[in-house]
Formats: sequence, structure tokens, C-alpha cells
Amino acid sequence: MKPRKTPIAVCLTLVLCGADALAVADPIETDWQRCRTFDPDTGEQQIDAIEFFQMLIERYHQLKAYEDVAKVVQVTTKSGQIPKRVETMIGCEIEDGELRIQTPASQVRKSLGLDASFRRSSAVESTAEDFGIWLAPHMALKFAEQPEQEIRPGVKETFTATEAMAVTIDEKPMVHLELTSGNGDQEDASATLDLYVDPESMLVERIEGQQRLPDGAQYETTLQIQPIHSQIVDEPEEIDEPPVGTEDLPQDDSPQEGPPDTDPLSEETIPPKDDSGVLPDDPIDPMPRSVDSDLSGDPKKPGSVTEDDAKPAAKPDSPPITPPGETIGLN
Repeated sequence: MKPRKTPIAVCLTLVLCGADALAVADPIETDWQRCRTFDPDTGEQQIDAIEFFQMLIERYHQLKAYEDVAKVVQVTTKSGQIPKRVETMIGCEIEDGELRIQTPASQVRKSLGLDASFRRSSAVESTAEDFGIWLAPHMALKFAEQPEQEIRPGVKETFTATEAMAVTIDEKPMVHLELTSGNGDQEDASATLDLYVDPESMLVERIEGQQRLPDGAQYETTLQIQPIHSQIVDEPEEIDEPPVGTEDLPQDDSPQEGPPDTDPLSEETIPPKDDSGVLPDDPIDPMPRSVDSDLSGDPKKPGSVTEDDAKPAAKPDSPPITPPGETIGLN
């Protein structure tokens, strides 16, 4: 099994080799007709922000596996105090339906053997997930039941997609999606999030967020995200249905080939006798067959005994002679 790169190793790879040294997510097919229109007068592209946001949520819900590394810069500014700036590297991983956030501190604990597995309460699990979404808001698109309400822990108002437009960042086409808490008015909003999405992979590659904290401080966060791997949920394979019963098959009114639909023991199916009274051999069956019949021409049923059968067989040297004009009757 190929060893995974830790966020620290990925950070060194980015510094020494650049972003091209990392694998990137594959492009996917996107139904842009759902959200994109063109101005009939100017031909300018217009993107429906609400529909694009919904498409982005659907994309992350389809992820079966995902991995990225992100550079996180957090700046907290409070009146009369020196701004506090924190810069770190984190790694986000989706595996077996769970979110794992790796930080340099968690890597140190792991190397020291201090991250022993233990059962955590539901409250601890919820707190850990909120902390993970706090560090990586784009993971709310996958794990939050209502991303528009849970994408920023601590913000009570629902986020609204207010604007989406095509932009270019570092010579790369991107889609800028603006999310605003509350009624969508930026002046009254307590928090805003700006997502920059790669239109080919439909993955978030940059996040800029601003939030007003309860103590009056202004909190700003910036994530520069480098996706490493992504895999969507396998589509169900088409399985051939077993043959249905004849009652479900379509009825064909065309003439069917095969023997006539008559009684196999009827007179039409009995070959004619020759003058000697012996039936000819079946030309299809290599084994000769004969059908005994009485003088009435009706074939005998298998296992039945007639009066002729009870009489002794005539000797071949002295066949019975019937006088002219005399008939043989049955008793």
C-alpha cells in the first residue's frame, strides 16, 4: 500500500517542487445549462448563484474519497490590540465516510504515540466535526445536512448565495461564489464567505472568510487549497434481469414454425397404409416404428388389448383366405 503524505510532507513538496508535483483532481462533466445563461444583447455569461451553490453541494455529496492540503492564514483584529496572525498547514481527508483533519500538532501527537484510539461521546464527536469545519469550511459541503446553515460554526444566520461570476486567478479560470449570512446584505451581515471553484473539477481551491465575533473582534481566514485526490461514489452497474416468465413475454401473432396444433394420435398424423396393410417406416426416425390399428382405422392406445390381440397369430405358411364378397366382422 502506498504510504500517505502527511500535511508536513506535502508542505515540503509544495515548497521544494511546486504544486505540479502533487496529483490533481480529474475534470468531471458538469451540466452548466442548469446555472449558466448568456445576455442576449452583450453575450456576457451570467451564472445563477443559488443554482451553482446547489450544484457544488451535490458534487461534494458524491465524493467517496477525497484528500487535499491547505495553507490556512487566520487573522484576528480587535480594537486597541495588535492583530494576531496564525499560519499553518492542514490536510483534509474523506475516508470511509469520515472526515479527518490533520494538523502539525496532530502529526506530532501521532509520532509520539499520543493519539491512541478511544471511544468518544457524541458530544465530543460533534465538537470535533465543528472544529474541522471551522478550519476547513468547504468540508461542510460534504458532511453538513444543511450546508447553508452549518458552513460557518458560530454563525446563527443562514448563508445565501448572492453572486457567482467567472474570474481569473493566477491565469486560471475560476468561478467566484459569494455567500452572505442573513438576508444577503453585506453591510448587515455578520459573516461572509467567498469560494473560488475550479469549473473543471468543481472543487473549491480558495476560501476567503470574514466574521464578526461576539466580543466585537473581526476574524478573517484565508485557505489556499490544493486537491490531491478525489473519487466519486460508484454508479450502480446495470445488471441483466433474469429471463421473465412466458406470461410476461410479448405475444407474437405471426405464424409459428413447428408441428400442427392437432392431436398427435389423430388420423391426419397417421401415415397411410400400403396394400399390405403395413405402415411405412418413419423417414425421420432412423429406428423403424409401426402403429397397430384395428379395422376401424383408429390407432390403439398404448397398453390396451383388443380381441385381435387375444387371437393366436396366424401361421405364415397358411394365411387365412377370405372368400370373395365375404367380410370379416368383429365379435
